[in-house]
Amino acid sequence: GATVLPLTTFELEGDQSRVFPDLPSRSRCVVVETDPRGAAATVSQVQVQAATVPPVVVQATRTVIIPELTRDLVAGIPRNTVTFTNLFDVSGMVVEKDFAGTAAAQVADGKSFTIAVSCVNDGETVLSELVALGPENGYTVAFFPIAAQSRCEITEEDAAYADSVVITPNEGDPTTGVIIIPTTGVGSVAVTNWYLGGSLEVTKVLTGAGAEKFGTGSFEVSLACTLRDEELEIADGATRTVSADAPTALYTALPTGAICRVAETDAGGATNSWLADAAGERLVVDDEGGYTFTVTTDPTDLVDVDQPQPPVS
Repeated sequence: GATVLPLTTFELEGDQSRVFPDLPSRSRCVVVETDPRGAAATVSQVQVQAATVPPVVVQATRTVIIPELTRDLVAGIPRNTVTFTNLFDVSGMVVEKDFAGTAAAQVADGKSFTIAVSCVNDGETVLSELVALGPENGYTVAFFPIAAQSRCEITEEDAAYADSVVITPNEGDPTTGVIIIPTTGVGSVAVTNWYLGGSLEVTKVLTGAGAEKFGTGSFEVSLACTLRDEELEIADGATRTVSADAPTALYTALPTGAICRVAETDAGGATNSWLADAAGERLVVDDEGGYTFTVTTDPTDLVDVDQPQPPVS
């Protein structure tokens, strides 16, 4: 697209800000602090109200990416803000949300998550807050100043149906993050929500005296899934075409707990057809020939690969 703001370099002193007005909504903007002036650490933060695409915060390079600016409702009151906080002889902590698992995009997209943070120093609670990690803040929140050597615990109050939550660093319990605030600079905590997915392999098997002569055409199978009463979009399409030469359709990224129905929607002129399990035993189907199953995964198997469901043919 067209450049709506040329590369602009500027300086800000402490507590100063600069506003860039009249930028088209949905513009993509990248803001980088190029010189931290010797700060022990820099905390990058963003706030995009009613974000259509979550902004991205890269703490290591002091970079904030806003894929789509939100339109201002009132002139002079920006709804997109970026803040860089330079820490000099001050300690703090950054908590970031990560996603893993093949079904993360299906289940977690656009959701916010509530995080509980508690810090204790020399027996005194110096921080106790509930905060939201969501699209508007790029799933990132920072806390500062925090007294050095404070012991902080981080838990997720609402995991939004995640199969598993892993917070690092921790002391053995992955659901509780534990960090000692450094003497200067920032400590980092990652809260990772795993959304595991399953895969279903559907294979066309041709049998009978006329299979070789009349089974040379194509057949259609279809999959429909719901999760907590909401219809899911099937990755790569719900309807697939199979044939004797390409007999297999593979459905992927099916979220844990999804209720799915698979059916042959075009039998290619066959006089009879049915669905069977891996052993060839006929499955119990509904009046329209569809087989319904629930996607099941193992929450201890935390890998970014689909867990196969019992195949259907």
